[in-house]
Amino acid sequence: MAPPRNETHLLVVEDSDDLVAIWKILFREAGFKARYASTGRAAIALVEQGFRPDVVLTDYYLPDKTGLEVIEGIRAHADTQCLMITGNKDVAFAEAAKSHGVRILHKPAKFDEIEACIQALASASHAR
Repeated sequence: MAPPRNETHLLVVEDSDDLVAIWKILFREAGFKARYASTGRAAIALVEQGFRPDVVLTDYYLPDKTGLEVIEGIRAHADTQCLMITGNKDVAFAEAAKSHGVRILHKPAKFDEIEACIQALASASHAR
């Protein structure tokens, strides 16, 4: 069973200010408790400082790290579910993401699809 959305803590790692502005509205309206980081280092620092997201939503291409590097850095401090949204459709990339236990959505992804993935991952996170 999925946890109530207002109990789902989400860490969004995205360097596009325009996309973050839209997601802040959508995630707030959907009832998620979201925190945002524009770089991989900032995301990892939030977790090092004690933030424990149920789900990490990250882009693959970030200014300082790849999404997979961010996930590795976060998982060194917290056991969390991860969703990556990317335009990268390379088979080797998909295999690498799968080996890291990362769910992939390809751009352009609709918000209802993103929301459903987050809910499913949050359920898995709370089941642990």
